Parts: sequence; structure tokens; C-alpha cells
Amino acid sequence: MIELEKLFLAFMIYSVFGWIMEVIATFPDTKRFVNRGFLIGPYCPIYGFGFLGITIFLKKYMAHPIGLFFLIVFMCSAIEYITSFVMEKLFKARWWDYSGRMLNIDGRVCLTNSLAFGIIGIIGLYYINPYVEKLINSFSIPLIKFLSIFLMLIFITDIIISFNIMNKFKNKIKLVNKDNTAEIKDKIDELISNNVLTRRIKNAFPNYNPIIITQIKRIKRRFKSKKNI
Repeated sequence: MIELEKLFLAFMIYSVFGWIMEVIATFPDTKRFVNRGFLIGPYCPIYGFGFLGITIFLKKYMAHPIGLFFLIVFMCSAIEYITSFVMEKLFKARWWDYSGRMLNIDGRVCLTNSLAFGIIGIIGLYYINPYVEKLINSFSIPLIKFLSIFLMLIFITDIIISFNIMNKFKNKIKLVNKDNTAEIKDKIDELISNNVLTRRIKNAFPNYNPIIITQIKRIKRRFKSKKNI
């Protein structure tokens, strides 16, 4: 049991690292602090799952850094793709879209991001993970149990609250009855901005795109292609 608790602590540490990287990466564009991610707390679980997956399943390949790099690229890209797909189906919006970038898959993952994940994963596995493991192993068993229970309660509470916020976000999208994609986005932005909780999601994902807009654009493209035949 204690090993599972250690893994959870590692997951939380990696999630915080990911959140910090996201905040730093977006700062040059926003010029202000933006609480990134779906959850309220300072952590991005997608990074926690990614780093944890790397350390559990790929650590045995550390003697082969080149092969390890491509395995990390594949694993992290798969996690990002699945996360994008699931969140889109749950909350009726595309939260990030790489359609304009080179070598993307359905706009959910792209080559540049995947390669960046590979580099970050290599750095994390070779240089950060040893310190994370050393830190956690230096804790006493009672402290590990206390921290894991305490953080788990916070994490679960955050998930429940954030899930309700995302449902409010989705419900606001359903209220909009427009045909023009620009009007749809403007109206949704207006509705979302009236609530401090949903406004945080909008700030965290400024490039979100409601599925209704994607569907309208797809229908228009199909109509236009048939018209040209």
C-alpha cells in the first residue's frame, strides 16, 4: 500500500511541475498569470499521468536514450490525444486545436508538441525523477500516509468542484441559438464571462472552440464541396 501512496505523491509533484511549465510557457503571450488546466489547484494531472507512465513503464529503457525518446513521444501524444477526445465528448468543446500546425492528428496532437514532450520526458526521467524519488523516500511512513490522504482529499474535492464548473460551461453553450460561428463564440464568451468560475476556464483555455462551431464549419465545407461538383 505504501508504494501506491508514494506513486500518488509522485503524481502530485509531477502535476505541479506540469502546471508551472504551462504557466511559464503561456506568460509571454498573456503577459499575466493564468491558472492553467481544468482544475482549480496548481496542478495539471495530464502531466502527472504522463510522467508517472514514463517512470513506471519506460524507466527500464534508460540504457537506450534514443529509443526511449520516441517511446516517450508516443506515450505522451497518446495521453494528450485521449484527453482531448474525452474532454470534448464530455463538455462539448475543443479545448486546444493544433489544426494549423505541421503534422497534426485531428488537431489534437502535433509534431512540435510531441517532440517537446519527448525532450521534457527525457530530462524528467534522467535528471528530475531521481530527486523526486529520493525526496519521497526520505519521508517517514506516517508522513507519507498523512500527505497522500490529505492531498487525495484536496484532489478529489477539486475534481468534483471543477466537474460542476465544466458542466455549467457546457450548459451555457447549449443556451446559444445562433447560425453564425462568430456570433456563437461571442455569445458564449458573454455568458461565460458573467460567472467567475466559468471565466477561469475561458482564461485557462483562451483558444477553446465549442463543438457546435466545429460542426457548422464542417457542414458548410461539405455543402461548398458538393456545390462545386
